[in-house]
Amino acid sequence: MPDYPCYSITPETWDRLRAIASKRDEKSAVASNTRVWNPQHNLLGLIGEAVFSVLCGMPMNESDEISDGGFDFPGIDCKATPHWSSPRLLRHADDPLKASVYFLAAVNLADRRVRPVGYATRAMIAEAPHVEYGHGPTRTLLEGSLLSADELIPRLFHPC
Repeated sequence: MPDYPCYSITPETWDRLRAIASKRDEKSAVASNTRVWNPQHNLLGLIGEAVFSVLCGMPMNESDEISDGGFDFPGIDCKATPHWSSPRLLRHADDPLKASVYFLAAVNLADRRVRPVGYATRAMIAEAPHVEYGHGPTRTLLEGSLLSADELIPRLFHPC
């Protein structure tokens, strides 16, 4: 697995993503179908989507809608974790696996840094061990179990 560099989030990007996250937070507070394990889940998710957007050159969805139907990009669900030193890709066991690819970024909110961790296929997530974190069984893949993000780019794009 490559040792990905971490990236500092520019003040402009931070402010833009924080503004979108604040709007999503307001909607999440009244939505009956939203599970919130981390009070900054919208900001974390947006940062994960932003790093994927930069890596792949695809524009991200910057709307304030809180439901994306399971896709942040066509066929791809981006996930972010605040667990910088031991990132894990998590999917609640009851959640349907809609995306064919699940991308993970580790985010350090205090230092405003992000690093791509890797990705997993739907089949990898489906076969992942279930771990109990206090919210029901959760499919869990550790960093070492993920595929390199370097391998993801050729799957999405063909050479010119």
